[in-house]
Amino acid sequence: MQIVSKKDGHGARWVEESFFAEVPKDGVFETHRGDLPLAVFPEGIAKFTEPNLQKAFALGGKLRDKNGTVVGFSTEIEEVLPETDFESGKLLTHTVWTLFFPGRGTIVLDQIENSSEVATKVFKPAFESGQPWTGALNAVTTAGPSKDGKGVILGGTGDFAGIRGTGAEIANLRRFDPATGVLEGTFELRFRYHVPGR
Repeated sequence: MQIVSKKDGHGARWVEESFFAEVPKDGVFETHRGDLPLAVFPEGIAKFTEPNLQKAFALGGKLRDKNGTVVGFSTEIEEVLPETDFESGKLLTHTVWTLFFPGRGTIVLDQIENSSEVATKVFKPAFESGQPWTGALNAVTTAGPSKDGKGVILGGTGDFAGIRGTGAEIANLRRFDPATGVLEGTFELRFRYHVPGR
């Protein structure tokens, strides 16, 4: 998605902008309690074994613009929600993304994430067969909390100070290996935002 600027009925300038991550090559770290489908890395990273962290998941990685140039770094912190049921393929999390762009600023996105389509179409078949899943799955995993099913931008710094708007996470998956927990594909964070005075 290219950067698109539009004005609303009040003359406010709204920007549509996307950032991308290629997995696994853009991944820097990933950790959880150790028994979730995705790999924990790098080797030796601490796992969330403490009782108060049993439902936590964290990852960090590089961000790219629409041309594939690395422009920033992001962290994604998730809490697995009580409605999650791995047996049935229901996978719900509360997620906070922090995107950091050196020299430009930061954006913080809050979202409810529904990855049930990924769980039922990718994870379950792979674990049941014991063989890697390969294919093409495009899934919008953001499910709220905004009324239109988007995540909500909580705030920003630098060029994004005063930002308001929404965002969505979109997974374009190609392969998952149940033996290693390695997922391959492209993740997109698609934003629509307004910065006062810009």
